[in-house]
Amino acid sequence: MTPSDSCGKLVAALTSVAREQELLSLVQPLLQETCLACLRAFFGALEARCPESPSDVSLRREQLLCKAMGKMLQVSEVRSLVGQKDRQLWAAGLARSVARHPNDHEIQVNAQWALAQVLGIRQTLEVAKPFFASSAAMSAFLWTAADTREDLDWASQKILISSALQAIPDAPRDTQQRCFELIGVRLSAENTAKPESAESERECLAAESVQVLVRSIGYGLEQGSLEGRVSAEKAAEALWKVCRGSLEEPRCCARAQQRLLALETEQKVLQFALQSVRLGTSQQETTLQRYFLDLLVVIKGLPIIIHMLPNSASADSNGGSLQWSILKALEYIPDFQACEGVHAVRAVVTVVGETPSCLLLEQSVRVLAHLMEGIQFQLQALFGSSREEAIEALRSGAEKVLRFILRFKDLRDGRWPTKSATALKAAAYADDISRKALATSEALKEALHQRIKRSCERHDSNTYWELHSTFALSVALWGVTNTLTFLQDALATRDTLSMKGRHDFIQAMCRVLAYEEGLEPGDAVAIVKVALHTTQLLQELGELSEADTLGSLAALLGCAMSGLDGLGEAVAQMDQAAKVLVHLLEITLQMDNINIVSEACWGVCSASSKEAQAAALGKAGAIERLEVVAQKMVTRAVNGGKRRDEAEALTEALEGLGRLRGGTLSPAISVIRDCGQLSVQVACLRALNNLLDDGVKVQDASEADVICTSCVALLNGTTQQDERVR
Repeated sequence: MTPSDSCGKLVAALTSVAREQELLSLVQPLLQETCLACLRAFFGALEARCPESPSDVSLRREQLLCKAMGKMLQVSEVRSLVGQKDRQLWAAGLARSVARHPNDHEIQVNAQWALAQVLGIRQTLEVAKPFFASSAAMSAFLWTAADTREDLDWASQKILISSALQAIPDAPRDTQQRCFELIGVRLSAENTAKPESAESERECLAAESVQVLVRSIGYGLEQGSLEGRVSAEKAAEALWKVCRGSLEEPRCCARAQQRLLALETEQKVLQFALQSVRLGTSQQETTLQRYFLDLLVVIKGLPIIIHMLPNSASADSNGGSLQWSILKALEYIPDFQACEGVHAVRAVVTVVGETPSCLLLEQSVRVLAHLMEGIQFQLQALFGSSREEAIEALRSGAEKVLRFILRFKDLRDGRWPTKSATALKAAAYADDISRKALATSEALKEALHQRIKRSCERHDSNTYWELHSTFALSVALWGVTNTLTFLQDALATRDTLSMKGRHDFIQAMCRVLAYEEGLEPGDAVAIVKVALHTTQLLQELGELSEADTLGSLAALLGCAMSGLDGLGEAVAQMDQAAKVLVHLLEITLQMDNINIVSEACWGVCSASSKEAQAAALGKAGAIERLEVVAQKMVTRAVNGGKRRDEAEALTEALEGLGRLRGGTLSPAISVIRDCGQLSVQVACLRALNNLLDDGVKVQDASEADVICTSCVALLNGTTQQDERVR
């Protein structure tokens, strides 16, 4: 048995024991001592070179020892055992192995990998850099660097990326693939570098990489082998990341895209690449099609994809056709003109038949939802025939989605296609005729009730979001009061729901209604009634301390309070609602959950936007509770909390205090004077900005001076790319 085999068994035992609490105290100390003893023995053997041994035997021994150390040190439980003295000693020994054998592939791969576990990739680069003239040393480092996401300063990244670009043409296929991975990670458009000069250099390198990557795609596919296709896919993925960032959240590296647009030969390579996998049905070929289609969008724009859709073949049961790839590409088109969206909706509605496979049906709905939302957001800027065409596209899209819902639910136990409620909601908000048609559809009503019922009965990881999207659609079609009946009915028959199911139901309903803008007074009264009843019921059941439900109830109650008009029945409800809301805030203060505290503070802040509500909350003790929140958030932020979470809660607390104290900036001004911590300063400025937008006045020159001083300090201390400053 080789050292790497034996150490593998030992490490496996250690990590397994670490997961078994009953065994942990019994054998973990012994296993830890054994692991350390093995590592020290391996290092001792590595240093104790044997001149009398044949050179090939000595080399093989060194290879095995480096591999064994790397295998052990890559496990976090083992690394945590190693002290600083051992780290320094072992790093020096491994560095000597790297220097002794610059041309030996096994030594370079294993010694550099072990070294990276001990020192990190930054210092490994410094050790390996003098030997980059050796292809073995460079390939080993690229291999190691591609497997780590450790941050590097820009100077080190630049050397690394440049080395990868230079190595690609002559490197072995597996090393090429590592280079592609490394380039994709380090040059991704979603990355930002500081300072701005580094960002400019990053974009230049990204543009330089385009030609290398596209040619690698063509070369890989020309080989006609499985290995060539894998290499082409890696290069295509890297090229996509360089140009757009990621498949899920596309961004833009303008210089890389301009480079791609300028290279006519490279465009032809991409089109050839797409044609070469057009008839493929494997998952790998589908992925390749997806990358190529996305990159063609960069070159030719959305119309080229729309034009290809009618000519695509029907998708098979695995979604492995060109049609499937086109639909996947359409789903993530980040920006498009309304007219392009209209043409795309027409194409999808026309091309996808009435009885597609469930996989293709669901993908078609996801695309329609994306396109219809984009058209809805741009509708206000459209006039005349352009507006009419957009509305007609929304109507035809909604009709198609509804038919697909009715087909899908029968095949999938009441489930709806993903994003189907989003698509119908977009049509309903954009076009009153669509809304009325959907609202009067008995088939849709039945499907909606069935979806709620079956989702609660299944109660799986999708339940919350299924309920959330269903309730949001219900509000769009039938209004707030009718949607509330779902919650009332569910609580009236509470024994039919599990405790977790009940809380998912309440949370989904609360979060949908809490963010509903422009509540009518009648809707506000109805929501307050249901929220108070729900709170009382949970208290009786001993379930009021469920964190997520508590926060969502507080948010809903605060939002509804802000809609009360202070007349008739609403007057009696206001004081009771204020007391319950403050009570909910009090409970959240006892929890170590900043998101829930922030949600509850948002509820209080929303409710305090009107004078009568602010008075009721002040009487109920809201001011004192928000002061406690503000102090707690400042302390946590200063002492190294998550900072972003604390800042959000602090913003809500300070904004609420300003409103509850009669419309003043003094609470935020006081904190901004006393605490210079960045996230605290940003939270204060956000609160001040919101209060100023609501019409609160700066009282004197000293307040104005504090605000201006803080803004200038933040702008001087951060870059304009910092999201918090923006």
